[in-house]
Amino acid sequence: MTGAVLLLLVPFAWWFGSPIVRAITSLKEETKKVKERRFDEIQLVDTRIKEIWQLSNSVLDMSKDIKKHQQDQNDFIEAFIRLTAQAIDDKSLTLPDTVTGCRNWA
Repeated sequence: MTGAVLLLLVPFAWWFGSPIVRAITSLKEETKKVKERRFDEIQLVDTRIKEIWQLSNSVLDMSKDIKKHQQDQNDFIEAFIRLTAQAIDDKSLTLPDTVTGCRNWA
């Protein structure tokens, strides 16, 4: 008798649980995109489950922040390289044997 009741409850458990599983699976795919640095492809998980929607929103915000931080780092490194090259060029002008400086490297 108990086994029959449990067997009848399985479809209900699956029916109630599938929206949660589907939302978590979608969120897992979005976090995988963050790991692979595919920031422009990340989308909000559309779900009525408040906590999963909030987590999805946080993942989206985090990916935007990581993308901006990565761009800022690249800009900083580029500026540092340009500044160093300019300093070498400026110093080269004062030395008679190294007149061309970094200009020949670019």
